[in-house]
Amino acid sequence: MTMLTVFVIGGLLAVLVDLAALIAWKSPSKKAHEASELPNVSVLIPMRNEAMNVKGLVECIRSIDYPPEKIEILIGEDRSEDHTRQLLEQEVGSDGRFKIVSIIKDIPGLKAKANVIAQLIPHCHTSFYFITDADVRVPTTWVRAVLPYHTRGTGVIGGSTVVSVRDLWSGLQNIDWLIAQGLLFVVGSRFQTLAVSGTNMMITRDVCQAIGGYHKIPYSLTEDIGILTAARNSGFSPKNVLTQEATAVIEAQPDWTSLISQRSRWTYGALRLPKFIVLLLLIRSLFLFFVIAVAWWNPVTAIVLYLSKVFIDWIFIRRVACHLGQKISFMHFICFEVFSSLVSTSGLIKYLYSTNINWKGRKSLVIDTHAHIYLEQFHKDLEEVINRSRESGVDHVFMPNVDHSTLDSMLEVEEKYRGYCTAMMGLHPCSVKKNFEKELYRVEEWLEKRVFAAVGEIGTDLYWDTTTFKYQQEAFRIQVNWANDKKMPLVIHCRESLDQTLDLLEPLIKTESSGVFHCFTGTNKQAERIIAMGFKLGIGGVVTFKNSGLDQTLKDIQLEHLVLETDSPYLAPVPHRGKRNEPGYLPLILNKLGDIYDKSVEVVEKITTQSARELFKITT
Repeated sequence: MTMLTVFVIGGLLAVLVDLAALIAWKSPSKKAHEASELPNVSVLIPMRNEAMNVKGLVECIRSIDYPPEKIEILIGEDRSEDHTRQLLEQEVGSDGRFKIVSIIKDIPGLKAKANVIAQLIPHCHTSFYFITDADVRVPTTWVRAVLPYHTRGTGVIGGSTVVSVRDLWSGLQNIDWLIAQGLLFVVGSRFQTLAVSGTNMMITRDVCQAIGGYHKIPYSLTEDIGILTAARNSGFSPKNVLTQEATAVIEAQPDWTSLISQRSRWTYGALRLPKFIVLLLLIRSLFLFFVIAVAWWNPVTAIVLYLSKVFIDWIFIRRVACHLGQKISFMHFICFEVFSSLVSTSGLIKYLYSTNINWKGRKSLVIDTHAHIYLEQFHKDLEEVINRSRESGVDHVFMPNVDHSTLDSMLEVEEKYRGYCTAMMGLHPCSVKKNFEKELYRVEEWLEKRVFAAVGEIGTDLYWDTTTFKYQQEAFRIQVNWANDKKMPLVIHCRESLDQTLDLLEPLIKTESSGVFHCFTGTNKQAERIIAMGFKLGIGGVVTFKNSGLDQTLKDIQLEHLVLETDSPYLAPVPHRGKRNEPGYLPLILNKLGDIYDKSVEVVEKITTQSARELFKITT
């Protein structure tokens, strides 16, 4: 098979995908008659740093055509750093339908919008939760238009969203939204609903109760995917409605950077769809590249492919636009294929290389200073583990070595996730035997060969084997001296041997020495000795254990002396205790420290992350 044939097949498949969608189109069903007795409903809106949207939002929500005594409006103010709260109170005034709920911390395992919604729902007094965003403008008919589509087994209903068209830039984004929603509607009407618009949806109390509460939905950058999955697993059949009366309006992304950030979140959601759908979407997004490649060998074939797809897409987009009350400029549409290909590719690239979450201006930048994610326990699903880690806001993962048997797998993980996972080099005390010099030779050889983040994991261990303690001590001294010579931080293990390790280390310390006592569970006196040497305390899942006592010890230790770690796959925090640990659980430790120190998650995050950055000399 020649390259030309491959590209022609790729282009033809992309055309056939759109043709199949057009053929499968089924006009949206007419909604049922409005119930004679309207139910009470709740409108839930998360807000963070939305001062510029407060006035428009309040005016929009106030204008919803629904009996005032049957609607409550709950706004979750999520620790804004601008004047959002003050403006909200001013605009809401004495309107009894509104309630402003202060979000002061994260529910363990949740962040961003999902965290706000989960904390708003307990304040609701109704069975229908309408969810939108502060920068979205819903129509006055919104609630009345969606409710008639609800049946007992539906549970989740997604409305439509369009972009306010002011110029070519916004017009292209609007077409992108329309096509995406049209494709979702076709798949949902013929098979099952794959996604709903997180900016315009309704979920019921029944769904939340069936899954054990909204907070039980796993955190996701695209919260609608998690909601739909949980609802389907509980026996519900979510649906999308394609009607102008339930269509919300958003502003276009203002620039290329913000647009690609949005599309990278879409990419995240798309990659969680069934593999067959993912493949079709990928082929479709690569259409322009297939056509350009075909044109190199056969321009006529390329033109036929391009015009065929343009013709099919024009008919399809017109159908979607008609139902949503939209007018599409043909000039905008002509430019759309190039725009779509560039945006899809750029969004995929950003998704693959991005490490941070940004919720209304707040980036999560926590660092896991100790995780063995290269071990056998992660071989089958490391990609998913890394994805969950990134979703949870983990910005970097540092990997301590064990011995020669773990070197290859650790370095392979570092290479695959370069810039996100960074290796250390050292010999773990549990791997120190009578012939430890051979192991140390390999460690020294690697330390001379390249740069590592730290010398670790080294130390002593009197829990597993006391017979090798004299060898452990010697191996420890040798590796500490290497770190001193190279001015590298130390990552120290000391299970059941903290005092002995401190006695060994104190005479070896130099002015520039630094490091962390991994998995600290010691006393205040031991902590004082560690801090006096300029070392940090590594705090992991043990701090969440009910009877560990570590929470009481830490109350007398300044937060500046702590760094976060998971020690994955070991010592998973509550509620995952006893199961495999992973970096994505780091927010559970972060939240526990917030409780211990009575500080916001942002403060704990900022201080511990800065300590980790200084320890490992991270400058970017």
